[in-house]
Amino acid sequence: MSQDRPHQGLVLDVAPLTWTHMDEFPPAAQAAAAAAEAGAPPPVWLALDEVVDPQNLGAVVRSAYCLGAAGVLACSRNCAPLSPVVSKASAGAVEALPLHSCHNLPRTLMDARDLKGWAVLGAAAGGGSEPVGRVAVTGPTILVL
Repeated sequence: MSQDRPHQGLVLDVAPLTWTHMDEFPPAAQAAAAAAEAGAPPPVWLALDEVVDPQNLGAVVRSAYCLGAAGVLACSRNCAPLSPVVSKASAGAVEALPLHSCHNLPRTLMDARDLKGWAVLGAAAGGGSEPVGRVAVTGPTILVL
């Protein structure tokens, strides 16, 4: 059942993980109201572009979960598929965090920013970048990596 892989004495038979399709975010006001009603801060989503290595995908999902992200969005065409390698690297976070895919990430992000009111931020290093400690999340936000 474990195909000769180390299992530490426990093996489960589960369904394969799949991305949930999502081509648009809800309106920011609706997301903020839902978070406020639950007593939570405004939602922060992580959008991933071209993370093709399963170990990296798992590590990013694990970090997103530990840092309180509301979910992860990736482009279905250029992202590593969900697999046991991703699950192991995520330390199980792929089971607990909403994972969504879209067909066209730039279009989905522009729709969220221009039509739905989300703040869309890009992670970058170099001249002109704002230090992460100075960025305040005051409303629903999407961080693009």
